[in-house]
Amino acid sequence: MSTARLMDLARARTSSDIVIPVWLPFAGALLTVLGSLVALAGLMTRQGMAAPEEALAATGLTTLGMLLFVLGGIVQLYVVYKWIDRRNKHFQRSREFFREVAGLLGKMGVGRAERMEHTLREMEVEETRKEPIVWIILSLITMGLAFLYVLYFLTRDFYKHSMREVYLAEDVEAGLAELGLAAPPSRFRPLPERNAVIYLILTLIFSPFLIYWVYVLTNDPNNHFKEHAVYEDGLIAVLEKAAA
Repeated sequence: MSTARLMDLARARTSSDIVIPVWLPFAGALLTVLGSLVALAGLMTRQGMAAPEEALAATGLTTLGMLLFVLGGIVQLYVVYKWIDRRNKHFQRSREFFREVAGLLGKMGVGRAERMEHTLREMEVEETRKEPIVWIILSLITMGLAFLYVLYFLTRDFYKHSMREVYLAEDVEAGLAELGLAAPPSRFRPLPERNAVIYLILTLIFSPFLIYWVYVLTNDPNNHFKEHAVYEDGLIAVLEKAAA
């Protein structure tokens, strides 16, 4: 019995469990707003100017504003892409990790392994892949309405996923106890429960609430990934001792 596959999946965290700086989504929005203001200032300054030098300077200001606006839009689209992409990759890698753990425990005769497989099959059905490009296009076409749904399903999906991981970790702990082994020092905690429906309603009623929603949607998975890393490394160490 080998833990090599588990170690490979743990190393894959660098490409699946991407930590997004919490300031990045706001940087894109700020660039977009700043670009709009600068471009508007350039257009207003240009009106009524007769001197070619002054008109040229105003045109340059407008061009700068447009570039800032486009750059801000690109940053915002990148963030949406990474939000959805890391959801897909983390969910898949996590399922593969716990499926490998269930297989190892099953080989050691642990009864909880079968229950873990049931949870993993449930995750397979519920955690279907979301295509980042499709949702970006829909967000652009619907003038941001689809973007609100992206916030909704990411908030909902990450919480449900973290709860299922808690159930899996509890089964792992019980299985290790059957073998007389201690559980990993780190315990799994679910993400904070955030009611996506209420968050959506609050955003529609009071748009500045969107700032808080974007913050927690970025930061909650960041913290989850960090805890994941500690838990996985601890579990692998315990299983290595069991396999020795």
